[in-house]
Amino acid sequence: MRHDPGALATEYERLAVERSQALTDNDSKRANRCYDRMHRVKNRMRALPDRGAGALKRVLSSNEDPNVRLMVAAALLAVDEVLALAELDDLASRCSGLVSASARMTADEWKRGALRDYWD
Repeated sequence: MRHDPGALATEYERLAVERSQALTDNDSKRANRCYDRMHRVKNRMRALPDRGAGALKRVLSSNEDPNVRLMVAAALLAVDEVLALAELDDLASRCSGLVSASARMTADEWKRGALRDYWD
């Protein structure tokens, strides 16, 4: 799985779905563990020739969970900024609560340059 785009996409989506469920269950400890694991998978994606763009777009096209889409869009910022910002703007406008606020803040902070090292 180390550099197999399909396996990386599957693992990223699995962790994002688990994180979403943990957030729904108010289980912050489990959500944070998933988040950390997702970043490790994202870092492995960056070693791919397309830096993981294809794998992340596959997840974005196959999952409607707003929490999953938020995490995928954030990870896409460094490799397809236009698509990522469009998704974040969509989430900010059509969702409510934490997803909307997180999407808006992520887009704003990216544009400000504050997240480039973290998501690259």
